[in-house]
Amino acid sequence: ESTISDTDIKATARTRIFTRMKTIKKITRSPTTTTTLIIFIMAMVNMIPPRSHTYTHAVEALSTTRSTSTTTTMVETEVPPLLNVPVWSMATLNGDNDDHDGCNTNVDNESEVHARSSRRTTNMNLLTYATPVSIRPYRLYALGLYKETKSRNNFLREKTCVLQLLSEDHISCVRLLGGMSGKDVHKEDELSSVHGIELQDLAAAAAAKGNGDDVDVPVTDADGGELPKVLPGCVRYLKLSMLGDNAIDCNDGGEGSHDVVLCRVDKMWTSTTTATTATGVQANQKLPHSLMTDRLRELGLITEQGRIAPSTME
Repeated sequence: ESTISDTDIKATARTRIFTRMKTIKKITRSPTTTTTLIIFIMAMVNMIPPRSHTYTHAVEALSTTRSTSTTTTMVETEVPPLLNVPVWSMATLNGDNDDHDGCNTNVDNESEVHARSSRRTTNMNLLTYATPVSIRPYRLYALGLYKETKSRNNFLREKTCVLQLLSEDHISCVRLLGGMSGKDVHKEDELSSVHGIELQDLAAAAAAKGNGDDVDVPVTDADGGELPKVLPGCVRYLKLSMLGDNAIDCNDGGEGSHDVVLCRVDKMWTSTTTATTATGVQANQKLPHSLMTDRLRELGLITEQGRIAPSTME
């Protein structure tokens, strides 16, 4: 677009007129005819372009743009969109007899056996079908629970869970949480022995201290319900309670891959990481970054369908 502004036109005209006036002075001093002077002045006036010429190129460009058309073609596909969503883990309480059902619990001594008998253990999964659906009067979340899993069974029995928004610090345990069943592996033990992650009590530290710092005493929330333990360093922790008595089957015939449950958010917690130097000075607190599905795809940990990818290590 080569548009000439009004300011440029006026400046150019003033310059040309000033130059021509100098010439007129010279002409008027020399012998010349009146006709010659009139012709010269008319030529000078004609050098100022009409205002309408200023926008000629802009109008032409606009007309060209408006005349351009775009055609969109719709093609049917069976491929769902690859959404980038947060990665969650649902912590649930195992049943009273779940620690004696044959899965490897790695219990090696009598004190650990006593600990298991005095508190219920925790199971965890990997969850990407979780979304907020309402904020008033209560915050509500909808969860998609894969059928035939221990997490689903635990949740439907207890009607409560702790939903953990994972951070990138938890990438190392993604295969354990999402690729192995709690029916075959005791995940609380595996997190400790294989990944060096000790689950933490989510309730206030004062609750544990009130019981003499005894880690074997079940930790409860303010409502008196026992809480599962949680992974340290999550971005958010949401205590959820199921609304209604039954899950919604995603298929009327009962053959759907998932159930849907609607949950109320009872409480929320967050966490920060504080680094301490060798001199004991604490650095600035840092909030963990949420783990997203795009990151897991980039690392080859999940497929485009959202399933745990086969391990390349033999």
